[in-house]
Amino acid sequence: MENIKKHPLYKKYSLDNLISSLLEFYRSKFIVLFLSSLVVSVLTIFYTNKYVDMNALQTTSDPEELMLIFNDMVVPVMLIFLVSLLFYMVLNHYIIHSPLDENHNFFHSMRQSLNLVFPYLVTMVLFLFAASLAVLIGLSLLIVGVFFTSLYMFSIFLFLLPIFIVEGNNIGSAISRSIKLTHNGFWKNLGWIAVVVLVYMVASLLLSAVITIPFAGNILKT
Repeated sequence: MENIKKHPLYKKYSLDNLISSLLEFYRSKFIVLFLSSLVVSVLTIFYTNKYVDMNALQTTSDPEELMLIFNDMVVPVMLIFLVSLLFYMVLNHYIIHSPLDENHNFFHSMRQSLNLVFPYLVTMVLFLFAASLAVLIGLSLLIVGVFFTSLYMFSIFLFLLPIFIVEGNNIGSAISRSIKLTHNGFWKNLGWIAVVVLVYMVASLLLSAVITIPFAGNILKT
């Protein structure tokens, strides 16, 4: 994409302006991002409650019955995974393209993201295999090795989808380009990823705490 440098998020970041830049961008696209996330979340929860019986897993101790329950859950869980993956791809596509083209909308991203589903799934499978081997090697260096290799493989994985969206759906090119970007400013990239992951974890914990406040009384009573 020739004009990718005009994207509002295409700039150098510091710890001071990272959160403010992301919040400003989110505010500018609030309606689309919030409503689309809300709709997908509600539909996913509704579908999960209807077709995935978690209570049966908790109340059943017979191995044969558990296997039957797991078999019945395979298709619904796979469908939820594919829908979640597609929505993740559409969001990334929209976030990258919408600021660069005023005529680009969420439905354009939905249609164009379909062309990336297959190569991205194949790349995910290859990546999971490579990541498993890397973690096994990291085990030889105990906890530090596992943490480092996990963070390293995660940093490579993070670049994959934006590369597919911006540069095309060639699997080999996407993998090699992602590795190259990861190694370009390697320690700096790892540091930023660690910071982003930490911020995400803290934000998730705070959001979970806020959501569970209305139910705290019932939980304490039980």
